[in-house]
Amino acid sequence: MSQIDAELAVRRVDEDAQKNVGIQDPMALEKNWFTDSFVYKAIPTPIKTVLQDSKIPTVIKEAMYNLIGDSGMNLVKTKFGLASENSVYQLSKIREGEWVAVHDVLRTIYKEQYGKNLYAMDIDVDDIVSRVRKKTTYHDWLSETYQHSYQILLFWLLVFPV
Repeated sequence: MSQIDAELAVRRVDEDAQKNVGIQDPMALEKNWFTDSFVYKAIPTPIKTVLQDSKIPTVIKEAMYNLIGDSGMNLVKTKFGLASENSVYQLSKIREGEWVAVHDVLRTIYKEQYGKNLYAMDIDVDDIVSRVRKKTTYHDWLSETYQHSYQILLFWLLVFPV
């Protein structure tokens, strides 16, 4: 069944390409009743404003989309099978996910060492209690760990110079 769907999609693209021989503005939003409605245009965003303005050159639209696009808007070029690369915004969210994963590993190590892992509504309750009692907080532990790692690195660089 998927081969049939793929063939139908290719035929639709071919039919659209024959109707629209030249794509006027590949970075424009695909026209439909919603994107042309007052409701959609009532709340402007920088990306919508740029993509819907016919006076702005395609190069500027593409630069803007490559910076803050989120692949949530149907562009004219998508209709013709042309994909967009990930924007800087999307790549930053991927990196943020990697950072959060590393942070979770560090929290697990901290929990194993100090036995502190009480969270309520994403608030570190144990950390607040440790600050009040003047005991080691997660931030203190992390700073000490970084300093210790840096000292070990310096030691190895002195012993075995590169």
